[in-house]
Amino acid sequence: MVRRGGCICVVFLLVIGCCLACIPAYAEGNDLPVTFALRICKVDDGTGLPVGGAEFRLSREDGAYLTEDRQWSKNETEAMTLVTDDTGIFTVETLTPGVYALTETKAPKGYELLAEPVRIEVVPEYARI
Repeated sequence: MVRRGGCICVVFLLVIGCCLACIPAYAEGNDLPVTFALRICKVDDGTGLPVGGAEFRLSREDGAYLTEDRQWSKNETEAMTLVTDDTGIFTVETLTPGVYALTETKAPKGYELLAEPVRIEVVPEYARI
């Protein structure tokens, strides 16, 4: 029996200056670079249990792919493979605001690929401090 692709949960964490321990706010006029961590969790539609071993690629709106060295390349063969662990999770850090597409490239045994890429838009909302 082949199961449908499952669900994808998307969680964003605000990161200021590439330090996860920093205060999750941005003072207007502050020149620290603001980036976000993207946490993806794949779960089974029916059971809600995590699905490990799913493989994905992340691309930007301009068609560039995230590479192993955390750069962006228009060459698809250089794209990093993001794999969910046993808890169904992987994390990508240092994303800047923008539009991204998460494409499942390999489904675990017994599952189908997600039919469409998942569109992810990183839009910061800043807190005044």
